[in-house]
Amino acid sequence: MTKTREERLFEAAVDKWGVPSQVALLLEELAELQAAVARLVFRGRGTLQAVALELADVQIMTGQLGVILKRLGMEDRELQGIRALRLDHLEGLLRGNGKGTHD
Repeated sequence: MTKTREERLFEAAVDKWGVPSQVALLLEELAELQAAVARLVFRGRGTLQAVALELADVQIMTGQLGVILKRLGMEDRELQGIRALRLDHLEGLLRGNGKGTHD
């Protein structure tokens, strides 16, 4: 199977900087996204562009986390199955079949 550009880049980043470094960077990027959203929504001082930039960084880092999980033994189909379950959960909430929480 041919890997996408993203997959190749994510794997190369994990290879170059290692798992601990990339997990730490993921946490940093998550915090930056949280701060950007808070500035925009609660303080009215942020920008859509700042949120989008941080969102892109988080998406890149979660892609690398996917590589890390696979290297630790998680199958791609298992990862996709979990995502499908969570989408089903969201769909149930939207249809009123859930508790109304996002757990």
